[in-house]
Amino acid sequence: MHLDRFGAVAAQMGLWCMVGLIAGCGGGGGGDTATTPGAGTSGPGVFSAVFSPVALNTYTIQGNPDQVSYSATLSFTGSAGLYLVAEGEPAVVAALDGTISGNTLQGTVTLRGDLAPGSYSTQMKLLACLDTQCATQAAGSPAVLPITYEVRTNIQVQQLVSLQRTGRDPAPSTSLPVTVPAGAGTVQMTVVGNTDAISATFDGASITVTTVQVRSGQYTLQATLRGSSDPRYVQTVTVNYTVNAPPGGEQPLTISPPAVYLYPSQGTMATRTLTATPPTWTSALDPPQILGTSDPFVLTSLGNSQYQVSLDTTGLAVGLHLAQVQFSAGPTGGTASIYVYVQVGTAFYPTGNFNLNLDATTTQAGLVISSPVLTVDGVAAHWTVTTTTPWLSVLRSTGVTGVDTADLQIDPTFAGDPHWWGYSGSITLAIDRAGTSALLVPVSVGNYVPRLDRSAAVLTGSAGRLYVVGALSSTYSALLASGTLHVTGANLVAASYRNDTRFVGDVTDLAIDVSGAVAGQPITIAAVTPLATSQVTIAVKAPVQVPQGYRSLPYGNYRPSAYAAAMDAFYFSGTDTVYRWAQASGSWTLSQGSVPGVSGVALRPDEQRLYAVAGYTLEALDPISFAPLLSGLLGGGPPSPTQFDPAAPSGAASVAFASDDRIIASLVAVMNGQRSSCNAHWIGAGGATGTYLGSRNLVDPAAFVGSADPDQGYWSYTNSQTGVALVASPSRHVVLATDAGGAVSFYQTRVAAWSPAGLAPAGTYMVAVSDDAQRMVRSDGEVLAAGSDLGNLSGVVPLNYLPGGYGLTQDGRYGLVYGYQILLESGAQRARNATLWVVDMSQAPTVPLAAAPVVAAIALADAVGCTSATLAAGESCAHTASVTLSPGSGSAFVLGPRGLAAVPLPSSAIVMTAVGGGAQAFTQPRPAPVSEPASRPVARTVGVLGTSP
Repeated sequence: MHLDRFGAVAAQMGLWCMVGLIAGCGGGGGGDTATTPGAGTSGPGVFSAVFSPVALNTYTIQGNPDQVSYSATLSFTGSAGLYLVAEGEPAVVAALDGTISGNTLQGTVTLRGDLAPGSYSTQMKLLACLDTQCATQAAGSPAVLPITYEVRTNIQVQQLVSLQRTGRDPAPSTSLPVTVPAGAGTVQMTVVGNTDAISATFDGASITVTTVQVRSGQYTLQATLRGSSDPRYVQTVTVNYTVNAPPGGEQPLTISPPAVYLYPSQGTMATRTLTATPPTWTSALDPPQILGTSDPFVLTSLGNSQYQVSLDTTGLAVGLHLAQVQFSAGPTGGTASIYVYVQVGTAFYPTGNFNLNLDATTTQAGLVISSPVLTVDGVAAHWTVTTTTPWLSVLRSTGVTGVDTADLQIDPTFAGDPHWWGYSGSITLAIDRAGTSALLVPVSVGNYVPRLDRSAAVLTGSAGRLYVVGALSSTYSALLASGTLHVTGANLVAASYRNDTRFVGDVTDLAIDVSGAVAGQPITIAAVTPLATSQVTIAVKAPVQVPQGYRSLPYGNYRPSAYAAAMDAFYFSGTDTVYRWAQASGSWTLSQGSVPGVSGVALRPDEQRLYAVAGYTLEALDPISFAPLLSGLLGGGPPSPTQFDPAAPSGAASVAFASDDRIIASLVAVMNGQRSSCNAHWIGAGGATGTYLGSRNLVDPAAFVGSADPDQGYWSYTNSQTGVALVASPSRHVVLATDAGGAVSFYQTRVAAWSPAGLAPAGTYMVAVSDDAQRMVRSDGEVLAAGSDLGNLSGVVPLNYLPGGYGLTQDGRYGLVYGYQILLESGAQRARNATLWVVDMSQAPTVPLAAAPVVAAIALADAVGCTSATLAAGESCAHTASVTLSPGSGSAFVLGPRGLAAVPLPSSAIVMTAVGGGAQAFTQPRPAPVSEPASRPVARTVGVLGTSP
């Protein structure tokens, strides 16, 4: 018996109050456990319950429970505690529930859903109990609610189906009969699950289940039938489909071979057999498809899953033809593709070499390309050849394959073309065979015929190194290997290629060592090749001993350049002006040109260009008329921070040419109006990266101004007010640079590279260097040699003189000291008795420099500073001069703030050989800065040392 306890009923103070299961008077709820009875006393009484409705009559569809509601009005005339209990037959009733509010009971009856179809009569009893065990009931208990319950037949179908297969077994299927009750209305079916593997259809009387051949695994489908008259007409069928892998496991669809490569000749048929192996879970195999091509590929079935792919190449273009062949294995077997590559070759071909490099050995016959023409199948055909390339001509335009050669000729003037490479032409070759197309044969030519463009204007002395620049490739020109380099007027001692590190790639110049040259007899260096001849001519002069001369100048900061041996002229620059001091027949003439903002000039070794730097501008000038020839802006000009530095130390050069045609300049980076950093840099055409532009013609640096860092590549000194001081050796084989921090580096043409040379004391810089970079002189007179300190040249100057400048002969044997006295004339200081001392340092340091022999003390016509009774603003009588030697060291030029002196040197100082930096360079250690060298015997005080008579 099903029993539900609702709660207790108590009567107090004449009011009926129902005590519920959860709360006291006025509360209540359903449940199976009664609460403790409320307060009250036992006594007689009668219980009654009036149900609404008076009976329950309901139905359900098989498989679905049903729930109905009722209410009952309760009364009890007694005062004892009362417990209400509802009970029903478990065979029909699934659950009873209710709540009490006041004297009203609201309840529900849940009827079972698992009953067989039929009609069931039962009842619910409401018991009024006087104790918790309901051993005693009140009068009128139980109250009875009749129930009639009809269970109608649901849709009838098998609810669980299991299907299975292995490997390529046929896909299983089944049919399930369905019985639809008359009252169900229209029945429809819905499915969820693995519909790609299982499908189900309903025709009103049965469900048909079908499967497909899928890969191994578990697949499930649920099919649900629903009647339209009542949602409780519903039935679900679960289909479980198990696919087992075959022995050895599953394998996908495969095609053999995995790719096809065919190489037919034009006009032939290309074929290949393809074999398809279906996947191990299905036997389906669809006809393959050709994709991704418009070419006439054809697929032919051979049976047994084999197909032939073919391509008729007649009329097809020579080259690659590509197609994709795609196979599929039904809806579940997936796809597999292979690619067919057909490289259609020509039916004929030339066998000659159509890629030529012209070099020093190429003859006129080497300009002819003679090529046999053959057919692939060996069957003779007539051929024709044409060209539209202007530098190609056809010597034989028709012939028979295997018999005649196609002959072409390159224009002989091509050897003089200004480019290295990039010459691509073509010929069109055809045969008289149907289905074959003409063949375009590329022809390329690299022009590496050597060309010599320029060298130094003069060789001073009888021997030395000359650098020749032009269009030269060490890899391809064959100039030296072929023996086509000729030197006349001197003995050729050695010749070598030297890589030009300013450029990227195989760009070289020539280093030529000669001996036996005779003054007045020019040297000719020629590249005499079968296709072209080029040459440079170098005058030969004895080291010049110029006539002594003097030229006074307005007070200013003058920077030396170089002595031009061919033109017998000394070049220098001053404020907004460039100067040329030339001598002829013993007389000196000063000419000048205006270059606003100029901070230095450099003469090219061939003496055909004078370069001036000013701000961002590099300007090429005519060296005689100073007419501007070409100009360019460094880095493109503003807003680039880098410009030519105007702040080199007084009297020092800010730009110089090395003997190998390389221009070197002092640059400064200016940031927000402040000097940031400075150093010496190569200047050349091609931009900051040194990119070589492919032209065989030398590009003037002023045409496209760019810089490249020295090998050590540092911007060395920050926030300096002084720039880099440059000085070149007499033959310009070495260029020495000292930055504002004292760091010394030198560029040697011998190795085309920079090397460090130690650290100069604060406030000093290098003012002279020998051609072999073995000896250097500092601005304080200290002489450094191969890592050692030889002493100080100022010690040779009499105590009543002030040293003002220093120089060094080409071989480093003789040191030069410019000195003067400061005298008082009419109450004003005046520099007088200017002298140039020539000191033999050959025995140093064995013989201290202070005791070294003075081979000459040459009096100058006047001092080169403090020559006016009235000093200019900022002028001091103590002054600094530069001492520049001519090649061969036969002459010296002393340049100061007030004048310029030309001084012939003793014959013993003359050097007949320009060593060209052939000796090993040294690396000077960085000494600790000192205020005064120890070798200097007596400290000097700048002041009035005497009185002019």
